[in-house]
Amino acid sequence: MKKLIAALMTLALLVSGLAMFALAEETEKAENYTEGKFNTLIEDGQFIIQVDAKGDLAWVAYDMGQDPSVVELAIADTIEDTFVARYAPVGDGDVTVGVRHYMGIACDR
Repeated sequence: MKKLIAALMTLALLVSGLAMFALAEETEKAENYTEGKFNTLIEDGQFIIQVDAKGDLAWVAYDMGQDPSVVELAIADTIEDTFVARYAPVGDGDVTVGVRHYMGIACDR
């Protein structure tokens, strides 16, 4: 009986180790996916985020659940395989803006 329990525990450790290895590979792939895809700039006083989408229509601008009296989303559209989110200033302050990528209903990036 003790040998069976030891064998099952060893098997469980082996499976969890393999799962962690697979998760690490997926994380590395996701990190490599974003390399060279994003560009940010300020033009005419507006903050612009550009994402090299290459036909991927799953990018959306962050809805800014924070204070909307600082910036407003002026445009969020895919133009020539590039997703563009342009935020126009409204007032003084700090706010976090960004873009998200959805796979179905789940945000994956």
